[in-house]
Amino acid sequence: APTGLEDSAGGFSLFPGLKVDLTGSTSYIYDSNTTQSATPDSASLFSFGFGAVAKSGAEDQRGAFYGLDYSGQAFLYTDSADDFGRDPYEHFFGGYVGVNGGKTHIRLDVDYHRNNGNSIQWDRIQRETRRAASHDYGFNLGVKRDLFRGDLELGFGYFLRDFDPGTGVGDGENVFTDLAWMTTPSFAPKSSIGLGVRFGNDEYDGQPAQDSTTPSLRWRYRVSGKTSLHNSLGYEFRSIDSPGADDSENLVYNGG
Repeated sequence: APTGLEDSAGGFSLFPGLKVDLTGSTSYIYDSNTTQSATPDSASLFSFGFGAVAKSGAEDQRGAFYGLDYSGQAFLYTDSADDFGRDPYEHFFGGYVGVNGGKTHIRLDVDYHRNNGNSIQWDRIQRETRRAASHDYGFNLGVKRDLFRGDLELGFGYFLRDFDPGTGVGDGENVFTDLAWMTTPSFAPKSSIGLGVRFGNDEYDGQPAQDSTTPSLRWRYRVSGKTSLHNSLGYEFRSIDSPGADDSENLVYNGG
């Protein structure tokens, strides 16, 4: 539908197909150990979610695309003592920009989370520190090139968790490079299978650095134009940069 912003001096739209969505939700949570302490402190709380998403351009079509989103959460504890002095609000800001050139696809994502220790997005946060307040920053650059009988994918990422003074937790950062080759079998046009490897480095204040290499088998399935599944099964080799430290090897799975 026209947005009223299609006309410009260059004869092209600055906001093609601009779409804005508003969201809201309510949740009830029971946490058996809200302080993540040796002596559990349980708490019951309500969470009220709200947000807005603005998108322009179609990522699966040639041309530029970008988007901005904000989501927030307000927490209400049934016993006011259970909040332990935490700010009751969580804030998430995100944005992306990219270009689809047909055979080459580039996308940059930037995320920020003001974590006040209430978050229920536990998949984003290490369990041991999810109740510690912090500023969390994420950057992810992905490049995909359509080649004969498949796609070559290259990704770079950086994540920083900057804890507030007094939390007693050291800041942590992660850097990774991901390389994958994906192909679509003729007998399964909605699926993509391939091989990949991820190289990562983790550093935490007061702790030795860790390097990891994870080769993996990957599978994706496109359920519809808006829904897809992704899975990877790999084997991680992790080394710790400290004399006498034990390196480790682990079978890892990721899906969503």
